[in-house]
Amino acid sequence: MYNKKDNKIELNLSTFSPKRRIFSNKLTAALASLEKSEWKAFRKYVRSPFFNEQEELVQLLEVYRPWLSKAKPIKVSQEDLWKRMKGKTPYDDVRFRRWNSDLLKLLQSYLAYESWSKDNGGQLNHQLKEMVRRDLPKNQKSILKSIELRDKRDPIRDGGFYYNQFRLEQEQGKIIAKHFVRTEPINVDRIIHQLDNFYLGEKLRYYCELLNYRNVVTFDYEPLFIDEIIDHITSRDYDSVPPIAVYRLIMLTLKDPENERHYLDLRAALEEHAPKFRHEEARVLFGFAQNYCIKKINSGKSEYLQEIFKLYKIVLDQKIIFQNGNLPPWDYKNIVTVALRIGEYEWIREFIFKYKKALPEDHRENAFQYNLAKYHFSQGEFNKVIQELLQVEYQEVFYLLDSKTLLLKTYYEMGELEALYSLLDSFKTLLSRKKMVSPFYRKIYLNLIKQVRKLTAIKKGEKRKLKRVKEDIEKNSQIADLSWLKEKIAALE
Repeated sequence: MYNKKDNKIELNLSTFSPKRRIFSNKLTAALASLEKSEWKAFRKYVRSPFFNEQEELVQLLEVYRPWLSKAKPIKVSQEDLWKRMKGKTPYDDVRFRRWNSDLLKLLQSYLAYESWSKDNGGQLNHQLKEMVRRDLPKNQKSILKSIELRDKRDPIRDGGFYYNQFRLEQEQGKIIAKHFVRTEPINVDRIIHQLDNFYLGEKLRYYCELLNYRNVVTFDYEPLFIDEIIDHITSRDYDSVPPIAVYRLIMLTLKDPENERHYLDLRAALEEHAPKFRHEEARVLFGFAQNYCIKKINSGKSEYLQEIFKLYKIVLDQKIIFQNGNLPPWDYKNIVTVALRIGEYEWIREFIFKYKKALPEDHRENAFQYNLAKYHFSQGEFNKVIQELLQVEYQEVFYLLDSKTLLLKTYYEMGELEALYSLLDSFKTLLSRKKMVSPFYRKIYLNLIKQVRKLTAIKKGEKRKLKRVKEDIEKNSQIADLSWLKEKIAALE
């Protein structure tokens, strides 16, 4: 029961069946996405009479809370939830659904409010707009000082910054118009200038996304005035406007990838300007540079392994690579792979241990054990590889495939043919049964199994057989761990 006086809800939770699970709907999905701190804030939001006057919504939220705050929520029926709120009152589906709908609207409103409250520039602009509308000069002056102080302290100079500057100039234009002083010129030039900075930066941003998308699929859309914009920004100096400066260089690496000067200029611009972008956008910017390096590596330019390694070190030092405070396990794995390929053994061993705690808890042990096994493999410490891989739990298909491949290579290097043949058979069976493995990945791993089996059957001096394997690989390059396989062929030659 909800007690308005002490703002508490008393619920008898014992009548819930622990084996039943919450029915899935838009509300439960949204509630389950909340972090602990957000739960606490949203509960206050719902209890505030300014935002909510329905006592039932407070009760409903409290009914959901104990289950949705767990990693694996227990499900119950609508009738169970109703009983917790209304006791013996007969279940009313219409009312219950309406409360769910109203609570969802309240949650969406809260999330929008939270987003707005984090946008200090947007808040101040809204405050200034109201002070201008109400013609309160002293208040306007105070807010303008706050905006000036904010812009000095905040290093962010992304598209959102220039949009807020555009809105600021708009309001200042209204102030000038209301209290026209002949000595103070109208600011229409500054309004247009800030609008141009925002527009050009955003136009280039989405044009880069479009160009990147075209690398994957055919997409014929051509943005309006894009040629004129490119001509304009090429003939003018926009180095002081980070969004235009950086996205122009990204665009050049996408449109003219053979000119490697564009990439070097981009890397320099990222080192200078990355701190001026918000975290998520900075990740995207470095992602463009990393993709450029990957394409070069795939085309045979191995020197770009050093380049992508430099990029990884930058995003690690500046913590750009982190998501929600964690190092994504796929980035952890990619960094290990790149560092091992360029022989940064001492650095990568320290990295594996140093950043273990930064991994998401549910991936931590698997990612750590697997990548430590990769390090031991690079050092020829094959017994340690097997020890580490035995501790990897195959909850995800890619850990499974990568671990099996690493174990396969380890048995081959050790000359443990009996263990290798057993693994090849079980790996092949697994690939044929595992529904989560896509046709492409099934094909490349089956091809690896096939070629490794051929190599082990070649005896010393059987050059013709080795030549046929080599020719077969050259004709069909869709093989997992192709570079390792080529090394083994070269060794046999």
